[in-house]
Amino acid sequence: AKHYAETMRGSGALVKKFSPEVSDYPANEGYLWLDPISAQHIVDIIRDIFINHDPENKSAYEENAALYNEKLETLNRDIFQGLAECKTRTARVLENNFGYFEKRYGISFLAEEDEKENKSLALYSLVSLTPKQKTRDQDYVSIMRKNLSLLQKELGCVELSPPNASTK
Repeated sequence: AKHYAETMRGSGALVKKFSPEVSDYPANEGYLWLDPISAQHIVDIIRDIFINHDPENKSAYEENAALYNEKLETLNRDIFQGLAECKTRTARVLENNFGYFEKRYGISFLAEEDEKENKSLALYSLVSLTPKQKTRDQDYVSIMRKNLSLLQKELGCVELSPPNASTK
């Protein structure tokens, strides 16, 4: 776990080591985990760390990681589908920590600097949630689904089908 914490300190190192398809992005592209495919790589790393420290429970860690990665893959497909047909590909946001998400899904976020007249979209990044907001029914997948819904409205997207309720 100590090695993982040290790796996490340098997001550039994390990107290069654990998310090879986005390794050419600068380290200041926002939060890596806001891209569900990169989140899958992080799940795999956490799984491997647990296995390394607790090999007796290897099968449980592998099973849990596989189940969660299935949810992330479904989320990824739903985001691609949900953002496929939109009137615009640019949204104004309060702050942009979604650089990896932008690149993955081909959309752009413009961060608003004037907070007084700000009519920008507030997306959830998990970091911004208060302890009261972090409940069992607000995990990564459900929060990213809320972001998808907000983005669909903001970008004027055609809603093709409701999100897969089985991944909640």
